[in-house]
Amino acid sequence: MEKRGLVNAYECYSCKRPTFTVLFRTGVTPAGATCPWCGGEMWSCWYLGVRVLRLASAHLGPVPAGISPDKAPLVITHAWYRPRPGEMHPLELEHVQRGGLLLETLGKAVSLSLSDDEPDSEEWKDWEPWLAERYGKAE
Repeated sequence: MEKRGLVNAYECYSCKRPTFTVLFRTGVTPAGATCPWCGGEMWSCWYLGVRVLRLASAHLGPVPAGISPDKAPLVITHAWYRPRPGEMHPLELEHVQRGGLLLETLGKAVSLSLSDDEPDSEEWKDWEPWLAERYGKAE
């Protein structure tokens, strides 16, 4: 299981566009998923900071001078979450019962860096009320 707060990237094999994700709850995420941008197949960078940063710099440009790569902000557009009862399709039920999480487009983007993956960081404190409203109290 991956822990809450981890930042990851997925790269689509069709459109090549990256999708940056964050775990709002501890759980299991898939190696591959459907690309939210084009419907193609996207694959995980396996939470490896080097691979996530390489993908980010390839699509967003290099990290500005004087900023440590692990502190460069990434705009997170999608979140892995555990749905509340009644919010999932019957085909998703077994996956979620085994600890699986579902992917959701965020209503507003989150700016986090790879080093800000602790739920006690300032970025998380700013987001906690919104997260609690949408996803329930933190585990």
